[in-house]
Amino acid sequence: MDMSAASEDFVTLKYRELLEKIENARIQLATFTSELKSIEDAIKRIEDLPNDAVLYEKAGHVFIRRSKEETLLDLKAQREALTALLEQVKDQRRKAEMELRQLVENVRSGSVSQAT
Repeated sequence: MDMSAASEDFVTLKYRELLEKIENARIQLATFTSELKSIEDAIKRIEDLPNDAVLYEKAGHVFIRRSKEETLLDLKAQREALTALLEQVKDQRRKAEMELRQLVENVRSGSVSQAT
C-alpha cells in the first residue's frame, strides 16, 4: 500500500528533523566532552599544587587572585554541571535515535502515520 503524498512529506520532514537532532547532539557531546576533559585536567594540576599556591582567574581583561580551595570548588561544580548536561544530551540523542529507528521500521512495514 503506497503512502499518500502528505505522509511521504511528513516522513521526509520527520526523518530530516531526527537526523538534525542526532547531529546536533553529536556536536554538543564532542564539545562538552572536550570541556570536561579540560576541567578534569585543571583539577588534577591544581590539586598537585601546594595549598598556599597563588592562582589567578581571567575575568574579562583582568586577572583575579583566587585561592586553591575556591578554584577547586568552582571547577568541581563546573564538572558536576557539565557531567549532568552530558547525560542529558546523551539521553536526547538516544531518544532521537530510537525515534528514527521506529520511523524507518514503520516506513518499511508500511504503517506510517503522522502520529509517529
